[in-house]
Amino acid sequence: MHVHVVGEDQRADKTNVGQYDQQPVVTSNNVIDTARDAVQSELQARGFVIDNGPASKIVRVQVQRLSGHFFSTLFFSSYTAELIMHVEVERPDKAIAYSQSFDETNTYHPSMFASLSDDFGAALSGALKQGVAKLFDDPAFIAALISKR
Repeated sequence: MHVHVVGEDQRADKTNVGQYDQQPVVTSNNVIDTARDAVQSELQARGFVIDNGPASKIVRVQVQRLSGHFFSTLFFSSYTAELIMHVEVERPDKAIAYSQSFDETNTYHPSMFASLSDDFGAALSGALKQGVAKLFDDPAFIAALISKR
């Protein structure tokens, strides 16, 4: 089966992914490319051919929110990330064969000597991994990709 994966940034604030000490936190890589690449890699691993041909179905990965929050007390701290992702499968005739939203939260508890960027990244990455795993666990998603229509 041939598929084309498209990433769309639908976040209200496209400049950062959260705050730490009242300062915005930005990512060093493109959030949308990362989400698209994660879905595309998993599709390839499952035997799908990635191309943009006229018979390819389009998998549209829409990131609506990806944000992180830091929480700290005297005894521990944590980073919590939230991902809201909407995924659609569009057939070559433009009909939508699949449409589902995923809302994932991941909390990461850092070690004493870890760095802010690593910890925030771990929480954000964890939320994205959970969202992609839930997508591929949905039998309706795979059914939409392999259906003959």
